[in-house]
Amino acid sequence: MPAPWSPTDLRSYEAALNVFDKKVKGAIAGVIKKTVEECYREIVDTSPWETGSYISSHRIGINAVDGSDTVFSKENPTSKAAAQAQALTELSKLTGLQDTDIVYISNSVGFSNENHYSWAANVEYSGWNNKGPYLVFEKAALMAINRIPQYVQYVKGQGDKILDTALM
Repeated sequence: MPAPWSPTDLRSYEAALNVFDKKVKGAIAGVIKKTVEECYREIVDTSPWETGSYISSHRIGINAVDGSDTVFSKENPTSKAAAQAQALTELSKLTGLQDTDIVYISNSVGFSNENHYSWAANVEYSGWNNKGPYLVFEKAALMAINRIPQYVQYVKGQGDKILDTALM
């Protein structure tokens, strides 16, 4: 075990604080990434529909909403499993996430269809045929927020011991 570090002048304090700052930011970014990932998976996995168009139309945007549209063919409907696999490719956008990034989860289906409506409002708030509101996003966000202490422990347990070594 290394001997405790003791700064001797202002420069050494500044250097130590810079190292601590970088390590803590790395840990925070890990917690943010895990929180977003679990929230997104919950949204994709708890769709109230078995069709793939709603599921595969979810997007992740970093520092801006991903406004890309999802256009579907009525002749070749997407299965639920294929839609989930397609939706989960969005998680790759979390690679390199920084603690200062803002992550947006959105749904893009409907903007290009002939009815010109977005399903997201109906799924989240209005519902269809008096079966809503479904609150898919709200429930997923609440679940993720309540699990943040678990995500902190998960990130800490990944072997980097960021906060432990930063505080030595």
